[in-house]
Amino acid sequence: MEMTVTPIDGGAVKVAFDGRMDVIGVGDVESQFTATVAENDTVVDMTGVTFIASMGIRMFVAVTRPMRSNGRKIAIFGLQEPVKEVLDMASMDQIVPIFEDEASARAAIA
Repeated sequence: MEMTVTPIDGGAVKVAFDGRMDVIGVGDVESQFTATVAENDTVVDMTGVTFIASMGIRMFVAVTRPMRSNGRKIAIFGLQEPVKEVLDMASMDQIVPIFEDEASARAAIA
């Protein structure tokens, strides 16, 4: 799994993932992702994610509570259909806001 961090407006960042969010993929990026979101409001670009397992869901859940405690915001966008189905079944939108496009995700963290 690849993770790219790009600064965006207002001191926030866009984190783009590419690959599979399985045990190996999450293991590759979890520490860097956790450190990044601890310091920044974040939009997460999931357009390159082809698969998500419970480890990927856990990674998002694990960072959300500390982010909110620290006044940080996070939003996800760009889900491919198989990933969307998994996150819908997990009611992930009740934990992290999920949007169709980047503009909507950015507006949510502004």
